[in-house]
Amino acid sequence: MLRIKKRKNSKEQYKDINNYFVNKESVNNDEIINKLISEYRLKGLSKEVCYRVLKEVEANPDIDNFGAYFRTCLENTLYKSQLKHEQIDPYEIFEGRLNDSNVQLINW
Repeated sequence: MLRIKKRKNSKEQYKDINNYFVNKESVNNDEIINKLISEYRLKGLSKEVCYRVLKEVEANPDIDNFGAYFRTCLENTLYKSQLKHEQIDPYEIFEGRLNDSNVQLINW
């Protein structure tokens, strides 16, 4: 009896790849939420702001990696908060580049 090995089509291969995502459904999101909220509270975000970000994240059903998406949203919120409270200078990013090139930064 001769066995012929059947090749998977591209859709079947894609399904196999999707099974390797970490935070699909097998990981408990509560652990991720508690860890990230604790981390970003130490960095300066209030508990209320963290939970507002969480509410926005949970409203988006098209997330493949919950932990990475939530972390990115918290990081963006922290950056905006630091800008608002003048804890960081947004122009310092460009200072090194201005010395190397002829680009001018205009402060409107």
